[in-house]
Formats: sequence, structure tokens, C-alpha cells
Amino acid sequence: FALFGCSLSLLTLSGVNEAIKKSTGGQQSIMLGPLGALVTMHYGLTSAPASQPRNSIFGLLVAGVIAKCISYIPTIYLPVWIGIAVG
Repeated sequence: FALFGCSLSLLTLSGVNEAIKKSTGGQQSIMLGPLGALVTMHYGLTSAPASQPRNSIFGLLVAGVIAKCISYIPTIYLPVWIGIAVG
């Protein structure tokens, strides 16, 4: 059931991402990178503390805020390749 649930969830998120990109002219999208591992944890490790919704949502929120803050650091202080990799 985990394979079916993960596939269906990621297909749905991908469709929502494409709809958002189309409606905003490509300016906005969903962070789909970490969601593959997150969905697998939710369906495969349901009793693990890290896969509980409150922990995963808070973790994604913290990671997004950190990435956004790093993207504002000027390239004179932070090399471009680090900013791309993190932000």
C-alpha cells in the first residue's frame, strides 16, 4: 500500500505544482524536492516520531525559512554554488 499511496500523493502534488506554475506564469511553485522522502516516511513509517504531520510540517517550514534567508546573502560573502545548493 505504501507504493500506491506514495505514487498517488506525488502525482497529485505534481499536478497541483503544474497548476500553480501555470496560473502564476512560472513565478511560483511548490518545493517538491523533500516531499518524496516525506511521503515515503508518512506511508512506510507511520509510528515513527519524525513522520508525524506536526514534525514534518514544522521541519519543512524551518528548512524553507533557512533557505530563503540564505538566498538573501550577497554573493560577495557566499559563493553562488552554495546559494544554489541550499536556497
